[in-house]
Amino acid sequence: MSKVNLGFQIPLSVQEILDVCPKFTVASTWQQLYELATCDAVNGVHEVAYEVPGRGRVLEAKVCRVKNGIAANYVEPYMRRRDPDCMVIADDLLPEHDAARVLAEVGRARGSRSLASHLQSRLHLKGAKVALLRECLAADAFADPAQLAATIKVLPLRLLATRPLDEAISSAGGVCFAALDERLMLKKLPGVFCAGEMLDWEAPTGGYLLTACLASGHAAGRGVRAWLRN
Repeated sequence: MSKVNLGFQIPLSVQEILDVCPKFTVASTWQQLYELATCDAVNGVHEVAYEVPGRGRVLEAKVCRVKNGIAANYVEPYMRRRDPDCMVIADDLLPEHDAARVLAEVGRARGSRSLASHLQSRLHLKGAKVALLRECLAADAFADPAQLAATIKVLPLRLLATRPLDEAISSAGGVCFAALDERLMLKKLPGVFCAGEMLDWEAPTGGYLLTACLASGHAAGRGVRAWLRN
């Protein structure tokens, strides 16, 4: 069986899975990725679920379309806090250029110029982006145009740990929605209302947390007014 060629480097373990996969789709644009991620959405929410022998249907995450892309929320707390050693993301250092353009420019003869000068001259790649390349790519790999170009387009970044809680913009956990009524009032403590980061939510807006805090505060405020009137 011929190997699947995606046009960029992927881990061998992933390559082996794709080689025997009967069918898969690779998104070529952001819009196509958004559509694939929410293609079976019901009321705006697409459920990622699997049929597991002996367990039936297992729901892993809920995905919804938001203004700036897509938001994926894991339904089980333990899935939201996975081992950070297994978390690897990728970044495109030159999204304005396709892979072929990057490879062509990297492969050009640079004469007496240093590689850093060459990358800056041909691709305007400098500063923090070059520093990230040197951090993630072995020194001898810089002499391989194909490997260098592939890494520029798909730079692997391993997330090893979170920043301290004191630096967090928001944190997981809070009051669960089951403990609240439709006015965001605690069922067991009438007259106590919750909003914003007091709630146990996982970025339901895909960002815009301040807007979500203000909106839930407005909803809770209306709940307070209705409760006082009664």
